[in-house]
Amino acid sequence: MLTKSHPTSVMNWLEDYGVWEHLLVVDPSLDVTEKINEEKKKFTSAYQDKAAIIGKAHITIAAFWATDEMKPTLIRWIQNICNVHSRFPVLLRNFGGFVPQTIYVKVQNPEPFKQLGKSMKALDHFIRANECPPLKLTTTPHLIIARRMLEETYFKVLPSYLERPFQQSFIATDLTLIKRATSSGRCETVHVFPLAPEQPTLFN
Repeated sequence: MLTKSHPTSVMNWLEDYGVWEHLLVVDPSLDVTEKINEEKKKFTSAYQDKAAIIGKAHITIAAFWATDEMKPTLIRWIQNICNVHSRFPVLLRNFGGFVPQTIYVKVQNPEPFKQLGKSMKALDHFIRANECPPLKLTTTPHLIIARRMLEETYFKVLPSYLERPFQQSFIATDLTLIKRATSSGRCETVHVFPLAPEQPTLFN
């Protein structure tokens, strides 16, 4: 039986009990993904650090732990939430950093992500009721270029990234639920949730 206290140090232990980390994310369009991958390659080439290679480009909205048995209910609830949230433009502009190991692209219009996150709070009671750690929401939507780098590398590269321009945009049409094994880093797509069509305005 799982307990209701799950320190970070027991994440692999959770996997032994069939409890997996899940991420609910927005995937960029293919052309924006190509631009992000180019930035990752530039980082790797310039600083000889493979921190940028880790992970597929995405913007995380929420993270939680859950069992496979919980999946049908979670999928149904998440789709119900997506049914009342319209597709929205995502504006990416310039770079930022999280001390001491992450360089990322800033999301210029975070409000749609925050609204989605607010709606996803409805999942938290169900997750906790199944003795899993509480839902975590992203407070600063972002798209990672490199993470888990050495601290000395971070402080070396951050000033140059803060001076560099970057600007891309795309339309978020769906959310993707990813199941991730913390022990191996392997990711698996669980489900894709279409967002509602954009609502027509009075002048359309």
